[in-house]
Amino acid sequence: MTKPHNRGKLDLSEREVTVRLLAARIVGRDGWHLEESTEDADGFRAVLAQRGLSVAELVELYDYVVRTKPGESFVPNQCFHNSAYREGWGRDAAADCWHSPYELDWRFPGPTVAVDRLDVTYALPEVGWIDTAIRAGERVIEFSISEVYDPVPALLDWLERLAEGSFGSLFMDVEGWYVDFHVFVQDGRVRFVVEEGDYGRSVTLDIRIDRIALLAGLYCPLVALWESDAFACAHMHWDFASAERDAWDAEWKYLTDETDPVRLTPTPIRSPRIDTVLRAAGWDW
Repeated sequence: MTKPHNRGKLDLSEREVTVRLLAARIVGRDGWHLEESTEDADGFRAVLAQRGLSVAELVELYDYVVRTKPGESFVPNQCFHNSAYREGWGRDAAADCWHSPYELDWRFPGPTVAVDRLDVTYALPEVGWIDTAIRAGERVIEFSISEVYDPVPALLDWLERLAEGSFGSLFMDVEGWYVDFHVFVQDGRVRFVVEEGDYGRSVTLDIRIDRIALLAGLYCPLVALWESDAFACAHMHWDFASAERDAWDAEWKYLTDETDPVRLTPTPIRSPRIDTVLRAAGWDW
């Protein structure tokens, strides 16, 4: 009998190493210094002290475990930027430092513009991309969302929280480029900030707007797209959930190009919770 291969079997000679992302406030410097390290908090303080840096405050953002081969030491690659952004931190390239999630004045110094409405356009999908344009007053930003990292479910969850008066951030991966939405209360309205970038982010939109106007501006045109016949006919360009698609996918290998469906009905994304909030605010669409 042939002995089976042990593919994927754990190599017991390997060792586990814990890598931490640590944020240190350095005496005499602005903001925070972020760095991955295999040291714990005390060890990291000692490392910084050897560099002549005094630590006023230290925070551990997260940790993860890696495996190293015998005789090898793990060297962090410092490619943590997008993870740090998802933890709510923001990089200040000009000052060469980071700011914490609670330092909004530092992260988003403005200027910010007050607007009464938000006009958003979601184009019909094309080969897995939905071109998106957001207009706020005289400012227009454009980006495309990707089917590969479909952000629509997360966007709807974020909008439902916004409808209920909860605020926070939404992070969208558009295949090597990131678009981040942030909403927080300021001066009796909400402040809506959009950041874009890769390892660094730049603010591309910064406005103050009524919460319901922001909610309607982002939500209503998305639902209108989803419920349109044109979107149903674009099923080859966006892999939306659909009972019809499930049935078709099960039979596709028996079908010819001539029997491909003209349209498939998307599973609705309309949110009763958001609709209730919009109706209560007198928003008739």
